[in-house]
Amino acid sequence: MSHKDRRSTVLRTVYGNVTVKSSRLWSCACQRTARTPRRVVHPLSKALTRRVTPELEYLQAKWAAHLPYGQATAMLKEVLPLDTH
Repeated sequence: MSHKDRRSTVLRTVYGNVTVKSSRLWSCACQRTARTPRRVVHPLSKALTRRVTPELEYLQAKWAAHLPYGQATAMLKEVLPLDTH
């Protein structure tokens, strides 16, 4: 596989957002046929199917289950470095 380019992806954690560089690779030329064009492979995207860590998901789900949405959102913003989107 040869290197195509590098992009950034954001991983949301309980410590804040982490920007991670993600390489995009060309698939092996041996896998290409006349009818199939060369494909791009994203190894990091396959490994990070969700852009949120399990710890952050756990806290969000737990607080959302026990509190109304507005209160849970306000409390999460107080204790965690969350974005507004």
